[in-house]
Amino acid sequence: MRQLFTLFLSLLCFLNYGQSSSSLKINFSDVGNSPNQEVITESQKLTNTEIDFEFIGVSAFTEIENFEAILHYRIKKQNGIWGEWAPLRKNKHGRTIGRTCFEGDFIKEKFSDIQFKSNQTFTNEFTFRFYYPHNKSQEPILKTGAQCSCPQPAYCDRNCWCPNNDCPKDPTPSPTQPTHIIVHHSAGANTSNDFSAIVAYYWDLHVNTNGWDDIGYNWLIDPNGVIYEGRGDGVGGAHFSCMNGGTTGICLIGNFQNIAPKQAAIAQLKNLISWEACDKNIIPNQSSYHPSSMLNLENISSHRDGNNATVGCPKGTSCPGNLLYAKLDSIRLGVDSFACLQGVSLYPKIALTTELSIFPNPSSEKVSIEFQLTESGNCLLEIYNPLGQIIRSWKIENANQSNRIDLNLKDWEKGLYRVNLISGNKEFSESLIIR
Repeated sequence: MRQLFTLFLSLLCFLNYGQSSSSLKINFSDVGNSPNQEVITESQKLTNTEIDFEFIGVSAFTEIENFEAILHYRIKKQNGIWGEWAPLRKNKHGRTIGRTCFEGDFIKEKFSDIQFKSNQTFTNEFTFRFYYPHNKSQEPILKTGAQCSCPQPAYCDRNCWCPNNDCPKDPTPSPTQPTHIIVHHSAGANTSNDFSAIVAYYWDLHVNTNGWDDIGYNWLIDPNGVIYEGRGDGVGGAHFSCMNGGTTGICLIGNFQNIAPKQAAIAQLKNLISWEACDKNIIPNQSSYHPSSMLNLENISSHRDGNNATVGCPKGTSCPGNLLYAKLDSIRLGVDSFACLQGVSLYPKIALTTELSIFPNPSSEKVSIEFQLTESGNCLLEIYNPLGQIIRSWKIENANQSNRIDLNLKDWEKGLYRVNLISGNKEFSESLIIR
């Protein structure tokens, strides 16, 4: 085994709120030797490793997309003995154009030195990042959510889990109109004394290692049932293998491949899904076409349900773990039976078809939209594209007669569109599928 040819340390510290990060930039080149030879770096000391953190997060990236490498690290414990080699796993949750990312398990013990190992030599540089979370925060102050027939559960907002704007939101988010709810697990951290610190770490991992604009999920739920705001409501995320349009991503914190999620987390998942379903007119126990993945998906699906897509960047993920995945059928049925979802507002396509009709539907060339209101007055007709953006709107006066709008779909992209008719305090909705 040859040792490292080039190594230098770059410290990047963010000291607000008692959290910081540092990085090592490493070039696994070995001049004059076989490019397939295993390489181990020299031992390196890191700052801050003696501080009493609950964990230190370790991750890595290189500025080459789809780069194939097998990476490991090991730490020298306080007794001077090197630990076992631990893997840095290639990211399967999404991608950043021009970057390949890796993530390791949390380091939960004090150490003095660290080494890295690669299965081969290569000339491109790797950045290894270390995240030191804030000291345990105070008990989270939960924010009251918006109201629907099913109320939004209280949640820990951004300032709750990362005060002082240390983990800022994407300043230019992409809005989306969710039609599908995607359930995830974080694949780690089943136990913790401070899950808010873990949420802050996920933000750092997604933004500073993966290169994304914000934390990938819309919402997160810890094993105790506390809900955390990620990107939040109606914002396009980075969680469904590059097929994020029309989705809300909910991540249960923990690894549920071999460990079952706690009942408190499942109960809050159902409560959050019930509000999303009520607010977005999503029928929990049905399936529908998802344009971004070009798949027919359960309205409440999981990350692995996108593995068969021929678009996006699916990588054969096992998320949300076998034991959480096995509960999805009962979760769909359970949410569908919630009393707060039995009103007609959740089922506009059944209750309001006499008010708003679209034909032919699905269509690929032309479509007609017809509606008739029972009361005179002005109304607004809007069409939303698969990203939840308004692309056409008509203000119609004295709409007490039958009305018809004909559209040529020749230049429209394929996908699932939503047609909304608003009259006073009433709103009618119908889906339009363009093939």
